[in-house]
Amino acid sequence: MYLSLTIVIDNHARSRMVATAVVSDETKETYQWILECLLCATDLAPNVLFTDADPAMVAAIHESLPTTKHNYCIWHIRKNLEKNLKGKLRGEYSKFIAAWNKCRNCFSENEFKKQWNELTVKFPAACKYLKRTLGTDVTSWALCYTHRSFNAGIQSTQRVESYNSLIKRSVKSFSTLLELDAHIQFLLDREEQFERQEQTSENPTVGLPNVIGRYFKRIDVIIKKFLTPRVLKMQHRQMNESLLYRPSKIEDWENLLESEQKQADDEEQSDLMKNVPITKNNLMKNVPITKNNLMKNVPITKNNPMKNPIINSLMPITMMRLILPKTTMNHQYQT
Repeated sequence: MYLSLTIVIDNHARSRMVATAVVSDETKETYQWILECLLCATDLAPNVLFTDADPAMVAAIHESLPTTKHNYCIWHIRKNLEKNLKGKLRGEYSKFIAAWNKCRNCFSENEFKKQWNELTVKFPAACKYLKRTLGTDVTSWALCYTHRSFNAGIQSTQRVESYNSLIKRSVKSFSTLLELDAHIQFLLDREEQFERQEQTSENPTVGLPNVIGRYFKRIDVIIKKFLTPRVLKMQHRQMNESLLYRPSKIEDWENLLESEQKQADDEEQSDLMKNVPITKNNLMKNVPITKNNLMKNVPITKNNPMKNPIINSLMPITMMRLILPKTTMNHQYQT
């Protein structure tokens, strides 16, 4: 029998075990039953879900959770690459892994496609496996795609593996289901106790306080009203680290921004042309908002987001973190 765990991340950025299931097999039908039980109990579909890329689980998520962004665990991908390609590539395997890491960690789609093509050409022995297992859905593991949606910094199923390790230490193969249930309940009780203690503790202080007070004072006042102590600590750490970035290492960032802006303009212009017929009365509605006339089309009013102190305070962070997709930045600072 198999134990299936469902772990979520709470507003303290901590792992929480929300569901367990003991099943007799790991087939598509079994995984669908688990997902349907979760939907029935919570009436909520997760926005993002990380798994080990098991084909049965992939098929079950595709049918049961069509709106969920399904990402593959990067650790399991690396283990599968080693298992299936190390023997074929032999001495070239270390060079292959270095090239694959460079490809996977590209921040722009164009650069990723370029590195992916070079990878398949340079290592023909791995080409068939790569296209069959990873090439069918690159949006589930390539960094330029996975970071488009909020994922709390997750790239693997490590949190689930940690819970599995805790359970295996106390529950053996000869243990009964009653003993398994008792140990899982013990873990849940310990989580609840820790949460009560955390809520009574004071907001943590972070090193380099002058950096936050000098450059991010306005944003710090606002986020303290909404963020939990753990998440506040994470934001303070990002503020401190933002002064240590070296933008000179970002290659072709100007072309990257222009490409993204052009793509956004083309999509917006296409939507306008589809939905609004060009007539004498609405001719001005069909003027596309482009890079050159963007500010001309935005009236400055009391509701204008350019006057929002949060956005103004975030601008230094955004400029220093150009390597991150814009959608990621938007999600990270939602309260």
